[in-house]
Amino acid sequence: MDVLILALNSKYIHSSLAPWYLQSAISDLTEDSLVLEHTINERPADVLADILARKPKILAISVYIWNVKMVYALAEQVKAQLPQTKIVLGGPEVGYNPKEVLEQSPSVDFVISGEGEQPFLTLCEHLLLGKALLPLGISYRAENKNHIAEPYVGTGTPKSPYTEAYFQALNGRIAYFESSRGCPYSCAYCLSGRCEGMRFFDMEYVRENLLKLAASGTKTIKFVDRTFNADRRRAREILSFILKEQGVSFSKDVCFHFELSGDLLDDETLHLLQAAPPGLFQFEIGIQSFHPETICAIHRKTDSATLKQRIVQLVKMGNAHIHTDLIAGLPYENYETFKDSFDAAYTLGADMLQLGFLKILHGTELQMRADEYGLQHSAQPPYEVYATPWLSQEDIANLKLAETAVDRLHNSGRFRRTLTLCIPKFPRAFDFFLDAGKAICGQRSLDDLTDCLYAFLCKRLPSFTEELRDAMVCDRLATNSSKTLPRSLYRADPTLLTVRKRLNADFKTAEQPQVRRSIALLYHSQKAVYADYIRKNHRGEYPLGFLSLEEETV
Repeated sequence: MDVLILALNSKYIHSSLAPWYLQSAISDLTEDSLVLEHTINERPADVLADILARKPKILAISVYIWNVKMVYALAEQVKAQLPQTKIVLGGPEVGYNPKEVLEQSPSVDFVISGEGEQPFLTLCEHLLLGKALLPLGISYRAENKNHIAEPYVGTGTPKSPYTEAYFQALNGRIAYFESSRGCPYSCAYCLSGRCEGMRFFDMEYVRENLLKLAASGTKTIKFVDRTFNADRRRAREILSFILKEQGVSFSKDVCFHFELSGDLLDDETLHLLQAAPPGLFQFEIGIQSFHPETICAIHRKTDSATLKQRIVQLVKMGNAHIHTDLIAGLPYENYETFKDSFDAAYTLGADMLQLGFLKILHGTELQMRADEYGLQHSAQPPYEVYATPWLSQEDIANLKLAETAVDRLHNSGRFRRTLTLCIPKFPRAFDFFLDAGKAICGQRSLDDLTDCLYAFLCKRLPSFTEELRDAMVCDRLATNSSKTLPRSLYRADPTLLTVRKRLNADFKTAEQPQVRRSIALLYHSQKAVYADYIRKNHRGEYPLGFLSLEEETV
């Protein structure tokens, strides 16, 4: 085989786009190429066997923080058994430190920095046809010397990666789409702004390939544009196109995910989004911090007041999933200011609040200034900060506990009513999540988590035990179709039989054939609640119905 392009994804559900761009780039050069997809959760021996069976002349691998260890191990074993195979690495984990890669990994022959399509084509022409090797982002060894190249920045619109082979491999998984490259910002922790500005792909290319992808059977399409609305007019054009074609050129159950700059949202865009059907769009908006000194140090250039206002407006629309991000460990952000940032972000009401921890990535400004700032971080991937002059290891350990609670209680969407009830009864949102994180630490199953959370809340809020149970029962029925309640919420009550008869006596509420139903009693509100497990809404919940218990207690 001429060229084997290996994708080592983090999970099967994800479908890497990079290898398909590379294969498309060399499609006129050779037909003897293959994209081979595996995940980091598979046995390395099985992945190795798959590579060796094909005996490629060229093996290319995209390297990220989640697969770098496995990549180096595979490269070493491939080179040992197929010494004539040329091993080419690219991607963010190697593109900004090619000298280090070549010095420390003798099995690696070439490192591509920056955009890969044109450099990879040039390299394959050199290796397969003997053409001269042009210095387009390609680092290599020659005559006992390392030749190091600067990252390559392309121009124009690349060849489409959406080939017949791509769609066969996609098979309904999460798909990725790109309508621009680069970023207008230069955030100190990120690589996206390292290239020279931004460039936007041809709109005809965008429309044509977006329709192909949306009609392929995938249910989620994630735009990988770093700032989708950097050009607001163009963003509206794409959003309008999706709104127009939904239900016409592709199914209504396809969802589109975008990364936005919240303070760049304008009234015209918000008006357009107001008309979107529920579940069509998802928006991820990076906040990172609300601490002014931190925002300045990382070059965020964010209008925090406008950012908050726009997020609240999006949330109030109620038709899109909103995801926000904070990063702990940034310069000048201490424990107290981070708690302030957290509370401010949580109050905005987004469906998800990702509490992440700073990673010192190769090629970023913060990597170059880590010693200057005193950022202590792991030398191994994912290079996460474990202490700073402003955050002690104990502080970060507490933030990890809060992160666990945020993920399992808020981001999961399984406890919306419970959190709405109990968080206002704590001094601040962060205090709730920190204390809850300590209480639920180590609980694995959903039932054990629920029992532990209920015990914690009853202890902290003893005057609200039945009200809390009502909220937790509703959350359980709305998000879990097992038809059983955890031990802490279960009550044996013969009234349930009477309630079921009352519901079935009315054709509007009678159980439907082949549809599973769950019923529970809410003692604080004196109602029965029921859920029919047919289909979840765009928030991941089954609709609930309620019935007054007043007649049952007469």
